[in-house]
Amino acid sequence: MVRSIHASSLEKALRSILDFEKLKYCYECGICTASCPVAELLPKHYNPRILINSLSLGDGEILDSAELWLCAWCYRCYRLCPQSLSLPEIFQAVRRFAFERGYIKGFIRALEIIRENIPLPASCCYICFHPERVIDNKQLVTEAIQHTILDYKAEKPKEKSFPPVHDEKVAIIGSGPAGLTAAYKLIKKGYSVTVFESLPDVGGMLRVGIPDYRLPRVVLDADIERIKDLGIEIRTKVSIGKNLMFNELSKEFDALFIATGMHKGKKLGIEGEELKGVINAIDFLREVNIGKKVELGDRVAVVCVHRLLAIDAARVALRLGPKEVNVIYRRSRKRMIFHERIGEQIQKETKEAEREGIKIHFMTWPKKILGKDGRLIGIECARMMLGTPTKNAKRRLEPIKGSEFVMKLDSVILAVGQAPHFIPPKEVELDRNTIRVDPVTLETTLCGVFAGGEVQSGPSTAISSIAAGKQAAVSIDHYLKGISLEHIEKVLRSENGSF
Repeated sequence: MVRSIHASSLEKALRSILDFEKLKYCYECGICTASCPVAELLPKHYNPRILINSLSLGDGEILDSAELWLCAWCYRCYRLCPQSLSLPEIFQAVRRFAFERGYIKGFIRALEIIRENIPLPASCCYICFHPERVIDNKQLVTEAIQHTILDYKAEKPKEKSFPPVHDEKVAIIGSGPAGLTAAYKLIKKGYSVTVFESLPDVGGMLRVGIPDYRLPRVVLDADIERIKDLGIEIRTKVSIGKNLMFNELSKEFDALFIATGMHKGKKLGIEGEELKGVINAIDFLREVNIGKKVELGDRVAVVCVHRLLAIDAARVALRLGPKEVNVIYRRSRKRMIFHERIGEQIQKETKEAEREGIKIHFMTWPKKILGKDGRLIGIECARMMLGTPTKNAKRRLEPIKGSEFVMKLDSVILAVGQAPHFIPPKEVELDRNTIRVDPVTLETTLCGVFAGGEVQSGPSTAISSIAAGKQAAVSIDHYLKGISLEHIEKVLRSENGSF
């Protein structure tokens, strides 16, 4: 009945989406599904290729399905699709179409699926699944997550702990989404698991890299407590390589999983970065999130390379009370809000930042940071323009001669990018600045040592790190049981995403 009523209106709505005509010529190659971390975690519930096929046929029944709400915005499918279909944007448009017509059951069922199958479920709703981008009712979204995920724990008996049934012990370095997922999975398989975290609190980049206004700490804390209740030992303020050496860990534990994330900020490479008053955005967010007092002064500028990181830093800085916060970005507004992975989120965050009073200087770039007596006093910038096209038709950005100006400042925050801060032993090979692993098993070049999440993949999403944690747990289980790792991929699929 739903299909007969809404098939034509659904097709009409889809035709308003730029990529709709492409849908009819989808190669059905399966790359979107093969590359999707949610499809890996929830193969019983989510398959983007099948979902796209249903949409292209105008199947109105999809409007009331949970599957429509399970895209987690990692954009892997878009980057790898031979036709560059932007599936997240298409699914978003159909979600909006469904919600405007009163279809909410699919959203509630999606929350139930997330709760039952994904560690850190409430946190993932806030930072990955983003129902608020469609449901323009913050109270409705908050209450749905609270009732379906957070209150569910109070309503049900506390999840039992899992005493070890195997003699082998596993150490996990890092308590971010990859590390916690691996711990969650392995303790349920009967292993003794110890998580080592260098920071005072658990959560990794979820804790120190994401502002409270995007991921409320009460939500993250509730998710972490759910994992702790299983009996996982977590040792905080332990830095591997400093107060506990890697070889000591190797002697005590039978397998290791490195999941330390990317907590080190990159440098810009201009004069004056060493001056007092210049801080990296990663360090700045960490200091604020762990409760340290950060003095910025009255005038602050954020130098933007990593867009979402820059906007996060600027909005957090504004909440500390300076009179003015600026963002310096070398490209245009159009380039600022377009990104193949975080397109809609950066648009939303940019608009919110400007609404709050943050000034964004487009087509502007710093030449050097100015100082006096070792202290920052300002930054010299130049206006930018598109230069003459090169042979491959690309137009590089060039400074406009004579456009230089000085911005007087008390603090500069550099949002350049992220790098791993953990240095593995020499037996663990690196691929540039990330750890080299077997792509299926996630085992490093050192036997019994595995790595996953951002330390292996580079900057990524929480849901991708969760998928890596699951993948590593399956491999570690096989390794400790002495089973060949050759069929890990088959095992991962056969487990149906069950946690």
